[in-house]
Formats: sequence, structure tokens, C-alpha cells
Amino acid sequence: TTLPSRLSNDLNNKKSIDTILNQNYDSFEIHLNIPYFSKLEQKEYFIPDYLINDRIKIFRVEDDVGSHCKIYHTLQRVTDPEQIIITFDDDLLYHPDTLKIHALKRMRYPDCAIGFSGLGEVSDRPDRLHHLTSLDKDRRVKILEGYKSSSYKRKFFDDEYFKYATIYWDDDSVISAMMAKNGIKKIVAAWPGETDFRPRVESAPVINHIPLHASGCNIRRANNMQNR
Repeated sequence: TTLPSRLSNDLNNKKSIDTILNQNYDSFEIHLNIPYFSKLEQKEYFIPDYLINDRIKIFRVEDDVGSHCKIYHTLQRVTDPEQIIITFDDDLLYHPDTLKIHALKRMRYPDCAIGFSGLGEVSDRPDRLHHLTSLDKDRRVKILEGYKSSSYKRKFFDDEYFKYATIYWDDDSVISAMMAKNGIKKIVAAWPGETDFRPRVESAPVINHIPLHASGCNIRRANNMQNR
């Protein structure tokens, strides 16, 4: 999903979508969940021409549930419990092998939620990590961060997710709590060939960040919103 101000910025938003369209992987389609009206920006959405593509399916949705829109409405449509759903952010450029690496990691961890960034390593080691972004090996975490893309199976979610997604704006925390409740382990995967293991935002599979006026999270914090 996205915001009206971002959708109208053809240059930046198109760049982000193009990195997904041009993945080195063939078996996928892009689902865009676009509300009719943005609660956050108090604007209507208009669909630009650059979104007209055979690989892109646009779903207009009534409920604007903020960042949860990227998966909330997809979960309502998808009925196959084994269907793999991968979420992306709208302000990042992704490595062309992102989907391929997700597919490889899912073969190793078929019943886990998988991403490339997280918080709170689950480990008995005294040197366990808190902020995990670039790793030498795959590690289990308490919270999976979605900005670098995350993959799930439909069966990982139950109807309680729809309740809490409308209450709490932090989709990473709500989804991670849902995984924990249902006994789904969360894995931050190491990117093949990575050699720089410093904790940082722009590391694989993110190859660049699109400069935007403000993120949804920043707007909410600036307005001192109480919905945490």
C-alpha cells in the first residue's frame, strides 16, 4: 500500500515498484491495496498511469488501516493456507534477487516468518544481538521488521489479527505478536555474500532509500498520537 502523496510522485514511487517488477523470479504478482480515502493525509487516492501493468493487481479497499493495508486486505482475500505472501515498503529500492532469496530461505524454513531485519535475537548466548540488519548467519528474533520485505504463509494468521490491526498502528509489532501467539518462529535471514555486518538500515536487500517528506510513523509521532 502507499499514501496519496507518494502515489502521485511518479518518479519515486515508480522506481520502487519497478524494482519489484524486475525481480529475477517469475512466479509472482503484485497486489496493491489502495483505499479510496487516506485518513492520515485526509486526501483521496488517484491511480496514476504507471500502475497499469499485467503484473500489478489494484484492489480498492474501504478500510484505511494505515501500514496494515499492505497485508490486512490481502489476508481477507486469500483462502489458500499455503499461499506465500511477501510484503514490501513503498519508499525503498530492492535488490533484483529479493524474491529468489525469499524462495530459497522458505525451502529451509517452510513454516517460519522470514525477513532481513529484526529486533531481539532469541538466544541463550550472552552476546545475542538486539538490532539485526546484516548477519553472518540466520537468526531467530522476537520482532520481525518489515521494511526489508517479509514473507509469510496465509495460515500463520487467524481472525484476531484483523481485530488488533485496527487498534495498533505498528504493523511490525502486531504481526510479530500474531506469529508468537500461533507458534510461528521469526527468522532474520543472512543475505548471501554479505561481508559488512554493521547494523544499518540500507543493507541487502535494500539498495537505496527514496527521500520522502515524511513517513507515516514520523507523522504520527510528530502529532503525538496516542495509538501505540
